Amino acid sequence: KLPPQNMGDLPHPHKTKWLLAKMLSQTKENSWATPIHWNYFLGIESDLLNISRYIELHADNYKTFSTELARLLITASSEVDVVAKLLCGRIDKTSRPDNICGYRKALVPGFTALGLQEIYEIETHASRFHLTFIPWEAWKRDEPSPVWWSAYNNVKHHRDRDFRSANLGNTLNAVSGLFVLLLVYYKLLTNERIYPMSPQLFAPPRLFQDGRIFYGLTHG
Repeated sequence: KLPPQNMGDLPHPHKTKWLLAKMLSQTKENSWATPIHWNYFLGIESDLLNISRYIELHADNYKTFSTELARLLITASSEVDVVAKLLCGRIDKTSRPDNICGYRKALVPGFTALGLQEIYEIETHASRFHLTFIPWEAWKRDEPSPVWWSAYNNVKHHRDRDFRSANLGNTLNAVSGLFVLLLVYYKLLTNERIYPMSPQLFAPPRLFQDGRIFYGLTHG
């Protein structure tokens, strides 16, 4: 079925559903007609909420470490690696970064070129627990990588020595960093701010709270 000629005449729910269908049809990730990376993030977030039944998501517990937190830190940071490559390619088709320093060189000016807030100033919020994160803040200080990214590499390669880095604080910041990249990545697919399902823990930063962000959509 062809879309209406003038999408501006459509009520928001219908326009949004069509844009979501457009997003899914235009990306190579839709072999199953699903936003794979967004769903993967929601799974990570759900695991974090399960952890909150045993470890309160509170700054006093940021140094708490465990095997499950190690798994989530590695999972979230590995997905950051994947999504950062995709986002860099969306911003600049000639961009081929393959490490965190390359992502920094592409994303810092890239966010500025898109008219977004500087990536290193973007805050996310876990309002349910009164927590705020600025996951990419290290780039403002010209540091090559955030603390949580270094922790991920240490836990991944030197778990026997650096297992304590698999802590709640680093894990929350890693998931928050992934959330920021995904918000921009899926926005660029259709030039709209549409996301199939709402996160349960993280709220979008203020630059996305302008009446043009939609959740809870179905693709049929």
